Amino acid sequence: MRFVCSPVSALPLAFAVWSSLAVLTGCGSPAPSNDTDASSTGTSTTGDPVVPCSDEMPCPGEMVCLVEQCADAAPEVEIVTPEAEAKLQWSADAAVPVTVTVRATGLTLVDPTTDPNSKRGQGQIAVLLDGVEVALVSSGDAEAGVPVEVSAAAVAGAHRLRIEARLSDGTEYDNPGASARSLFWLDDGEPHVAFVTPVPGDTYSIRAQKVDVEVAAINFDFVPASAEAQAGDVGFAHVIEDVEFPDCAADPMCLAGYIVAVVPTTGPASSASGTMNISNSGVGKGYFVVHLVKSNHDLYCANGSDPCVPVWDRITVGRYDPDAGTGDSSGG
Repeated sequence: MRFVCSPVSALPLAFAVWSSLAVLTGCGSPAPSNDTDASSTGTSTTGDPVVPCSDEMPCPGEMVCLVEQCADAAPEVEIVTPEAEAKLQWSADAAVPVTVTVRATGLTLVDPTTDPNSKRGQGQIAVLLDGVEVALVSSGDAEAGVPVEVSAAAVAGAHRLRIEARLSDGTEYDNPGASARSLFWLDDGEPHVAFVTPVPGDTYSIRAQKVDVEVAAINFDFVPASAEAQAGDVGFAHVIEDVEFPDCAADPMCLAGYIVAVVPTTGPASSASGTMNISNSGVGKGYFVVHLVKSNHDLYCANGSDPCVPVWDRITVGRYDPDAGTGDSSGG
């Protein structure tokens, strides 16, 4: 015989019979679900409380705000290898294998499929090479360091690394230490120069302003300025703004319009720093070009080439109007 649960609206005797049958047949209120909806209850599926936060609503105690939720600690990432400005052997025939070792504190590496709620303190480390994501580190001991093999294009000169800690839904952690940058060289024995800072994709207001700049070089030494050009592969660098290069190299007036001469206080050195004065400009993309000059400000030509072959690097940056808040400010 099959018993069917009925509403509790019958006579007392019938209710007693129904109650007994309900116990025997499992009728009654359903058991509470083990599933927890974090959006409706304020807890995660792991049972941890979700504490929202913002600039106006800081976290309690020593907790930190990470992507609008409080956490015990913020991830801090580091590029261990290759070391900054490391020189790797260039190959003209094939991509160059590079071992990138990443390290992090305050981050437990997990497979994103096992972390549906993107719990703070967990996630992955993305590795980007020359602006392209080439690896996603999701396992290993982050604090001890995790190596990953990537390939650099067979292009001599500077290559830029960026790593960033991410939540399992792909969102970048928003604390300053959650990303790191570095630059390494593929060395073909020729002089090369590159921006260390700024980096491609940085954005700036269209208003005139001062910006710190650092440049580095290989097979070329930075030395202080002098009245006469020193012999050899020595000198410093000029930075010019929003110009076509190397076409501009044939125009003395263009070359004279540099916004900063990046000169070391002592030398020889592999890098130098300065402060450049960005001019007023329109919203959209802009360009910074750094090129090597001799110690007397004359254009440096690679290996004394004639006609001159300049040594230079160009990055694309974004410009935005802080008052309008609109327009294409992308530097990519």
